[in-house]
Amino acid sequence: MRLQFFAAVLLASTLAVVIAATFALPARAQQPMPAYDPAAVAECVRQLLSRTPDREIDGLFHALQGAMREPREADAICGLFEDGTDRGFEGLNRVAMQLGESSRQRFVDAIAYAVVAGLEGQPQTLDRAAAEQALKSNGARAAMLHDGFSAGLAEGATRQARCTTLGQMLDVLAQRPQAERVLVTRLLLE
Repeated sequence: MRLQFFAAVLLASTLAVVIAATFALPARAQQPMPAYDPAAVAECVRQLLSRTPDREIDGLFHALQGAMREPREADAICGLFEDGTDRGFEGLNRVAMQLGESSRQRFVDAIAYAVVAGLEGQPQTLDRAAAEQALKSNGARAAMLHDGFSAGLAEGATRQARCTTLGQMLDVLAQRPQAERVLVTRLLLE
């Protein structure tokens, strides 16, 4: 019963945020949405994240990294990084519902702070080359620190291997400076 109430509240609030975000973004970024279009909602989320300050992006990183410590929760988080995954509000809601209570609260809070800050924020530019370099260098660190890290990067790797590799990468990134974590987090959330 509590979960259903939570889901209803989260769904209603995310719908309100999507509507608010649509009107808050510059006119050139707005596109008419005659019917529910998951791709349009996902694009709205991407634009919102591009306006989210570094502090809130780092909060998202820590919420994701914290949830990766529990195997069941790690599986839900790993799903966010699969090709073709819905990373819009509906997809994030599905992931949140698979997390334990404390992880779900951290995840939802981090998303809420990111959304509010994104609505009020200025566009943040992503230095893609620097982000890709940070991802590569941290991948090299993770490979040196964790046996089996490379198995999750191999062609045809199992989801479990990819998930383990992601967790190891997030653990390595957690030890890096905030600016570096934020660069990689923005890249991974695109």
